[in-house]
Amino acid sequence: MKRIIGIFSVVCLTALCIFTCSCSFSASAKTYSVPNNNEIQVVNYNPVWGNVDANAEKISQMSVNAKQNGAKMVIFPAMSLSGFMTENDEATAKSCAIEINDGKISPIAKTADEKDLWIIFGAIEKKNNSLFNSTIAISPEGFASVYEEMVPTSKMFEAGSYPVCIDTEWGYVGLTCGNDMLNLPELTQYYSAAVDNTYNKLCNVRTCNLVVGCLAYNEGCSVCSPNYKPTEWTLLNRVCAVSENNYMLCAVANMCGTQNNELFPGGSFIYQTYVDENDSFKRTLFAGGKQGKFDINLFIGPEFSDRIFPFEISSDCESWPKDFIGTKWIDGSIAPMFYSNTKLYANLYKELADKYDSGELKDEKYPTHTDIGVATANTCCPVWGNKKSGLENMEKYIKEAGEKGNVDILVFPEVALTGYTYSEGNFNWVDYNPLTNESKASDGKTEAHVALAETIPGPSTEYLSEYAKKYNMYIIFGMAEVPESGPINDNGIDKCYNSAAILCPDGTIEKYRKIQITSNEPKWSVSYDEPVMMNFNIDGKDIKVGFSVCRDAQFYPEVYRYYAASNVDLLVHFSASSLTRFARECVLGSYSSRDKIGVIACNLWGADGPPEKVSTLKKTSLVCSPRLSGTDEYDSDGRDIELYGFGLSEMSPEGLEVGTTLQTGHGMDLFNSGFSKGRLNFEVIAKMFDELSCKYYSDYKALYPGSRSRDCLAKAVKINY
Repeated sequence: MKRIIGIFSVVCLTALCIFTCSCSFSASAKTYSVPNNNEIQVVNYNPVWGNVDANAEKISQMSVNAKQNGAKMVIFPAMSLSGFMTENDEATAKSCAIEINDGKISPIAKTADEKDLWIIFGAIEKKNNSLFNSTIAISPEGFASVYEEMVPTSKMFEAGSYPVCIDTEWGYVGLTCGNDMLNLPELTQYYSAAVDNTYNKLCNVRTCNLVVGCLAYNEGCSVCSPNYKPTEWTLLNRVCAVSENNYMLCAVANMCGTQNNELFPGGSFIYQTYVDENDSFKRTLFAGGKQGKFDINLFIGPEFSDRIFPFEISSDCESWPKDFIGTKWIDGSIAPMFYSNTKLYANLYKELADKYDSGELKDEKYPTHTDIGVATANTCCPVWGNKKSGLENMEKYIKEAGEKGNVDILVFPEVALTGYTYSEGNFNWVDYNPLTNESKASDGKTEAHVALAETIPGPSTEYLSEYAKKYNMYIIFGMAEVPESGPINDNGIDKCYNSAAILCPDGTIEKYRKIQITSNEPKWSVSYDEPVMMNFNIDGKDIKVGFSVCRDAQFYPEVYRYYAASNVDLLVHFSASSLTRFARECVLGSYSSRDKIGVIACNLWGADGPPEKVSTLKKTSLVCSPRLSGTDEYDSDGRDIELYGFGLSEMSPEGLEVGTTLQTGHGMDLFNSGFSKGRLNFEVIAKMFDELSCKYYSDYKALYPGSRSRDCLAKAVKINY
């Protein structure tokens, strides 16, 4: 097994890391609002291919039309100014490339100034004989801010190297372009976290409430045989994952119509995730589609070309939710939870950058397993705080899985041994040692999780390990873990780890400790900084497995991305989450779709907690992988992931569920796993997290101290006209 630990040194605050996007803020008493109906509008735009002047005029006129309908910001797709081009069109692309003040975008700047309007569009930008796929934002004063795509899919374009925000009346708006919106979640994570705390206290806003994506995306579409479902599913999957991760409003504009013999289906939309007063996650689609019980259907297809979709609050949300501004805090404090491990992420991505540069990290694809027997125990502890009850419940499902004879990996939820919910009082918990058959009742003093925590290995893991050996099965379950030295003293309070026990068929017992703790967890647990990868041997073949607990992968894709780049085939994930089924598909399904990794996710469900505080959790376990080799690339709904055990539109069944494909009845197939490392610039991402760590940790030593700073608030240029 390989363990990875972030190592950090102490440095004084004056040794702050300087990078190309250091956010700085004035402490002026500026206030922000939330958008009203129609103020943000997205466009299914069909450019005039190869004609910059015609597109500049068309963009200007459509913006005027949007203004007449109440717009304050209009968003067009990538390469709106030129039409869609690849390396095969390089000569034409160079002729359509613009320099910011060469006069080609002057008509757009004039319109923005005269109409008091933000106009955001995509263009091919030329700098020092290099071409960039860029997003250009023209302010209501006629100033241009430029974001350059960091992960271009075309070899014709150079990669950009810095995030860019614009300051609007709704707060900071992060810019993205093309592939970055769909495949670079680290960028939007950065936008979410780049906050100046003093400024936040004055204005009660985050840095970035809104992220804009200018896209030219047409997965699965062709002129000969259009198939719009893959585009629709991927747009919703990736964009909604960004919103779920950061609670951001996401506004994306996608190209629509035929461009240079390629068909683009549009599907522009605006999306927001929020938390209501009951702490249950909901979704709200504001423009470009209609919302049903589960499915969201975008206005997609060439018949929707050159259509403007205005921002509208959906019928299930009477007004803007109060949590649109200032979300992602912990316990009401100012510091976003996201900050807690940026230093770990900086170190992990630097490690990847160094390995990739040295040639150690390669894009080699190697065969992995087919027909792996996986099962989730979709269960809740029958009696909260009663370890004996929890063990009996787990034994029941282990025996059921073992007797089936086709389960190689069995996954239980987060803190499945005793229950998850924190008790403000010292509820009458019951400890139990299965090796000695001895019980111990509450002492009325110790918090339940800490009292019931065990070492790993310890009595419960050693007891259940015998089943792993008996049934030749990997068993993974969540539990409270205490080190050999006893409870962890944190500012005078005894705490433990929120961990997972990993029981192997050969008798080995390993552990993973949660990195991103949340909600009431800081009252009883402490976070850790050690991703864990190990090999599971199934039928004589190894698969590489990584682990995460709840928010580690559910809201923070960094450790997961590290796993994928380190050639992990399978992510085992356990949670106690109130996320909707739709949200779980977006976030966890994107891991299989985007970076080709299998996922087994088991969620605690039902009534969990002591009598004075019962939480009701949802049955949202999920098993998926990159689609099976030899089958159609997409399913009927456009997904490029294979589902096991149940449809994503349904809740998981209670009890044991053995995962098989809906189509074939076979077990999990990981043959298509394998992340393409060449798609990412690991060093740029490492620098982003390095800069954030320098900003928020006084004991952090910069990894890139020689970098120069560029404020992520764009250095706008006045456009002459």
